[in-house]
Amino acid sequence: MSGSYAEFRDGGKVVLAGAIGGLAGITGMLTNSRGILLNPLADAFAWNRTEVSTALSALMAGTIVTAPFVGRFVDKIGARRIGIVSMIILAIATLGMTQLSGSVKGFAFAIFLLSVAGCGTTPLVWSRGVATWFVRRRGLALALMTSGTGVSWVITPAYLGALLNTWDWRAAYVGMAAVSLLALIPITLFFHENRGQGASGLVRADIVDAGIDVATAIRSYRFWLIGIGIMLVAGVVASVTVHQIAMLTEAGVARDTAVSLTSLMGVAIITGRLLPGYLVDRVHPPLVASVFLAMPVIACAILQSDALSFSAIVIATLAIGLTAGAQVDLLPYFVSHYFGLKAFGKIYGLQFVMLYLGSGLAPIIMGWGYDTTGSYHAGLRIDIPLVALGALGFLLLGKPPAFETAPIKTP
Repeated sequence: MSGSYAEFRDGGKVVLAGAIGGLAGITGMLTNSRGILLNPLADAFAWNRTEVSTALSALMAGTIVTAPFVGRFVDKIGARRIGIVSMIILAIATLGMTQLSGSVKGFAFAIFLLSVAGCGTTPLVWSRGVATWFVRRRGLALALMTSGTGVSWVITPAYLGALLNTWDWRAAYVGMAAVSLLALIPITLFFHENRGQGASGLVRADIVDAGIDVATAIRSYRFWLIGIGIMLVAGVVASVTVHQIAMLTEAGVARDTAVSLTSLMGVAIITGRLLPGYLVDRVHPPLVASVFLAMPVIACAILQSDALSFSAIVIATLAIGLTAGAQVDLLPYFVSHYFGLKAFGKIYGLQFVMLYLGSGLAPIIMGWGYDTTGSYHAGLRIDIPLVALGALGFLLLGKPPAFETAPIKTP
């Protein structure tokens, strides 16, 4: 039996459960709902786009505050218990969103609390569990696991769109809470870390203890290349995806068409998860990352046009979607690849803060730019050099440390 097959035989259910957790968690459907709910919330409460963008970005603020603590607890008590408890609390908190009034400050605070409630449902948790089951095909396994959030991009527009058309924005939050509750079934049944289970013996006996500590990682230039690079890329991706529907409607595209195109982005996100995940197990990982993370340059250049053709919109959507998929898959891979699993949760938690810092601030700046100039063009022009700089930084990472290429225990 090949090593790759045995790894997936033993850890495949863990990957599936982690993917469902990602779809139903705070970084899945709830994050992907931001662009869909932007206009309905603005219309319902007479908020401008800067206000709505700021309130919705509080989702990122809660994750930024909690990620380092979640990382420490994941390393200490394990991913399974944190994932299950946080998913339950997230479902309850999402239902609570239906009781809000028209105060934009109150809405922003509620969104912040929502992200705190779901802090244990991010890829930080699911990646830890999956990484303990895989060595030879860790890139592909993490790609399959993070594809859950990509699937959410495919189903969220139609799912929430039907709820919005039939009822209102409150129904959208009820629907998302229901998904979180249903996700608990496979997570409870299948998700757990590898503590010596499985007959293949393909995971190194010391895999959980291999790597470097947090202090050593922070002193490494690689830590900052990865962190700053992913922050810039994630910021550009978020600034475009959150405002994409508004950008397209401003360009004369019908709102229903603009919403349906976000499903196409879901297909691109899934591809952006799987293809880089497959390639990093076979090709120089920094090169793979640099290529996929630079693709928003294409999208930002296209979206500056005042006369967007359907084909141009499709190309822009695919480009931004490929990077949106790749960034979430590549971050846990690079953390485990260059720093190991010894302090995976702590290091990934700090990197996750940088990713979400970019994702949280950039849409606000883009919304402010629109309210100030009446156009998204200035923001898109600034995005191009920022995302290029972040992507190219990955080329400087070099080869991984020796612990990642240590011999694997075989039967």
